[in-house]
Amino acid sequence: MTHAKAFLSFNAGLCFWLVLATTGCASAPRVTLEQIPVYPGAVALVAGQHVIDARSVAFVVDQGQALRRNFKLTGAHAESNYRVPRSNESADAQRTAIKAWYFERLDQAGWRSNYATAAYATYVNGAGQYLTIYVMSGAMDADDFELILALDE
Repeated sequence: MTHAKAFLSFNAGLCFWLVLATTGCASAPRVTLEQIPVYPGAVALVAGQHVIDARSVAFVVDQGQALRRNFKLTGAHAESNYRVPRSNESADAQRTAIKAWYFERLDQAGWRSNYATAAYATYVNGAGQYLTIYVMSGAMDADDFELILALDE
């Protein structure tokens, strides 16, 4: 076999595997926000109702816009908000427990943790969907938390 034929054969094989790998990742099933588990004890808020103050709501909106812009997400956006009653734990310990609960379940469901801060964590699935989980404190330290689940495509 000549070098040219060997080179073409190698490139054809490489292209085949690259196409298979990229289409295989994108062929994972899409999910809806209703399929994402809700933290035990969380109570759905009415649309427009918040536990957090206006400045925190603006932060969530800004972060969501930045995520969609940075990852060039132009598809559907869905969001659900919940009140999570405060436990006897410190605010930091409860926030960590909520995020750990989500990490365990989402990891088992095939989601990859993409980015995490004290206030939120972002996950991506094989269908290219991004799920951001915000765990925000109320205006006062003793206030309940607001749990926000945001799904973007």
